[in-house]
Amino acid sequence: MIKRFMKKIMLHPLHPLQLVFGLLVWSGWFVFVYGSTGVICEVAPPPAEADMRTWVNAAVLGMGTLVGGFLLFNSWRCWKAAPDYQSGEPDKRFLGRVAGGVYLVGAIASFGLALPALFLPPCI
Repeated sequence: MIKRFMKKIMLHPLHPLQLVFGLLVWSGWFVFVYGSTGVICEVAPPPAEADMRTWVNAAVLGMGTLVGGFLLFNSWRCWKAAPDYQSGEPDKRFLGRVAGGVYLVGAIASFGLALPALFLPPCI
């Protein structure tokens, strides 16, 4: 059942669009974090004495963990789907390995984007 669900909502791990989806997800996350933080700090800023223990930082950390985990899962998925060197399919191997690397870069950047929520208040 899970396999059928994954086939419906996700492309094959060796599809060429996998080369850009990792950075698209990361860029959407980037825009969402900074846009929503700016709006929240303008409309309903958390109390200054709360320092970094605010619901805004908790939401950024939680969602950052989810986005980073999703990107790590897709990195693993693309890397494992790439055929071995002996199979004689260099184009599929290239797509799988590069897409896995791009997803990994996106995951690292997502975790890095959420990391300041541990040390800084959301509205400086």
